Amino acid sequence: MNRTPARTTRFNLASQYLSLGLNVAGGLALTPLALRSLDPALYGAWLLTGDVLAWLSLTDPGLSTVLSQRVAVFYGEKNRPKIGQSLVAGFLLTAFVVALLVGLGLTVMPFFGEIARLDGSALQGVRDAFGVALAGTALVVVSHTLFAVTQGLQSGPGNGLIYNGALLVSLVATAIGLARGWGLLALAWPVVLRGALYALGNGAYLAWRLRAEGIPVRFSRNALRELIQPLPLTLLARLAGALLANLENALLARRLGVAVVPVYVLTRKGPDLARLLIERSVVAVGPALALAVGRGDEDSVRQTIGRVGLVLVWALGLLAGGVLLFNEAFVRLWVGSDFFSGEPANALLAAVVVVQALTSGLVALGVALGRVQRMSALQTGQGILHAACVGAGCWAFGLEGLLGGAVVSFSVAAVVFLRTLGPMITLSA
Repeated sequence: MNRTPARTTRFNLASQYLSLGLNVAGGLALTPLALRSLDPALYGAWLLTGDVLAWLSLTDPGLSTVLSQRVAVFYGEKNRPKIGQSLVAGFLLTAFVVALLVGLGLTVMPFFGEIARLDGSALQGVRDAFGVALAGTALVVVSHTLFAVTQGLQSGPGNGLIYNGALLVSLVATAIGLARGWGLLALAWPVVLRGALYALGNGAYLAWRLRAEGIPVRFSRNALRELIQPLPLTLLARLAGALLANLENALLARRLGVAVVPVYVLTRKGPDLARLLIERSVVAVGPALALAVGRGDEDSVRQTIGRVGLVLVWALGLLAGGVLLFNEAFVRLWVGSDFFSGEPANALLAAVVVVQALTSGLVALGVALGRVQRMSALQTGQGILHAACVGAGCWAFGLEGLLGGAVVSFSVAAVVFLRTLGPMITLSA
C-alpha cells in the first residue's frame, strides 16, 4: 500500500474532524443531561477531580509525542530495525508510567475532601468515581503509546475507525448511565470502556502492521536511551500544559467559589471546541511532515508549512468572529443564560482562544520538524508565565482578570514561537 504524506494527512484530518464532531454532539446532548441528573456543586467537584486526573497523567512525560515523531522519521528512512527497537523502548517506559500513575492516584484519593470541599456520601461518591476514572486513564495511557507508533507508521483509516468507534460507544454508555441515575459513575465508567476498546483495537492493528511491514521487534539499550533523552524537557512542557489547562478552574474555585467553575467551563465549551478543530487540523499534518523530514524532502516540508500557515490565518479570524457573535446565544440555547459568564468575559475569551490556537499550532509544527527539545523548553517557560499572569489577574480582577492574563501569556508565547521557527514559517505555498 502506498502510504504517501497526502494520503496520511487526508485520513488524519477525516479522523480528527469526525472525533471532534462526536465530542461536540456528545457534549451538546450529555451536558444538559448531566446538569439535570447531578447537583451543580457535585458536578463542579467532578470537574475539579478531573483536573486532578489531568495532573496525574503528567506521569507520562510526553512519550507518545516523541515516539510518534521518531517512528515517522525512521519510517521515512526505511529503517525498520529502529522502528521495532523504539516500539519496545516505548512499551517499557509506558509500563513504568502506568504504575506511577496508579500509585499516585491512590495516594491523593484520601485528600479529596479538602480539594472538593465535600463530606459524607457526596465525598464518597466523588472518590468512587475517581477510582474508576483512574483505571480508565491508565488504559488510555497504554493506548496512546500504541496509537503513537501506528501514527508514525502513517496509518490509514484503521486508527480513525478504532478511536471514533470507541468514543461513540463511550458516549452512548454515558447517556445510558445518566438516564438510569448512576450519578458520577455514569461519567467515570465510560472512561474505562473507551480506554479498553481503544487499547485493544490499536494493539490488534499494530500487530497486523508489524507483520505486514516485516518490522522486527527487538530490545535495544541505545533505543531506550535515545527515547529517554528528550523526555525531561517534554515532561516540563507537559507540566506547563497542565498549568494552561487546569490551573484556571482551581483559581476560580478559590477566588469566587466552586459554583463559578461550571459557568466558566460551559461558557468556554463552544469556543474551545472550535479551537480544537483548528489545532487538530495542524496536528493531523504532523506524521506526514515528519515523514517528509525523514525522507529529506525539503520542498514538501516548506509547501506543507505554507499551506498550514494560510489555513491558520483564515481559521483564526473566523474563530474570533464566531465567539463574539454567537457564543452567548449558543450557551443560552444549550444550557441556559445562567451558565453564560457575560459579554466582557466573552470578548476576552475570544482573544484567548485565538492566541491559544496559534501557539498550539506552532508547537505542533515544531515537534513534527524534530525540534522537540527546543519547543518543550519554550512551552515550560510559557507555562510559568501563564501561571503568573492568570494568577495575578484572577486575584486582582476575578474572571475578567484571569482571561486578560491568559491573553498576555499566550500572545508573548506566540511571538517567541514564531521567532524560534523562523524561516520555516512562511505564508507562501
